Amino acid sequence: MALNDHRKLAVRTALACALLAGVPALKGDGLGPALVLPPGAEDAGEITVGIMVNRLGDPYLFGNLGLCLDRGGSVTVTQVGFGETLGRLDVDGFTFRPFHRPIDSDGIGLGDPVSMERRGLPANRSVSEVCQPEDSPRVEFAELVVQVSRRTEKSAFGRGVVVTYLSDGVERRLHIPFNIVLCGPRRDLPEECDG
Repeated sequence: MALNDHRKLAVRTALACALLAGVPALKGDGLGPALVLPPGAEDAGEITVGIMVNRLGDPYLFGNLGLCLDRGGSVTVTQVGFGETLGRLDVDGFTFRPFHRPIDSDGIGLGDPVSMERRGLPANRSVSEVCQPEDSPRVEFAELVVQVSRRTEKSAFGRGVVVTYLSDGVERRLHIPFNIVLCGPRRDLPEECDG
């Protein structure tokens, strides 16, 4: 085995040991910052938001979905979708906004009947906000805004938002326990669309 091969093996072994021990690996090793839910958000459990009256093909914005990084750096989000769907609920677009303001100030609601373009939201795919401690007076994270539409006459249900992103060139995924339902005229999802 050549000397260079021994060095590569030693670096791989050191990284594996660091991961197994739970020690953060060195920067630049392909294990950059991770996208996570802000402290306390994971305690909220699964949330389902249903829009009873909506129009086929029209855009609806869902915001106030907070995300942040577990440490300094930045990540690039490549895709936002659902873990599973019933009917056809399309993610037509998404963006991230820095959230450094009171929760009721210029936020995006849960089911605003408008497109990102009409709302004036540019497409931003990067996140660099670092999670603050749960007891911090600073409210600072990235707000994920998702634009969805129902593409069939039936009700459309998306379970679990899945965010795919790149961190130091490595593809990762974050699963958010947030569900969206756009009810169709037939009310074929009785539990979610029974008004």
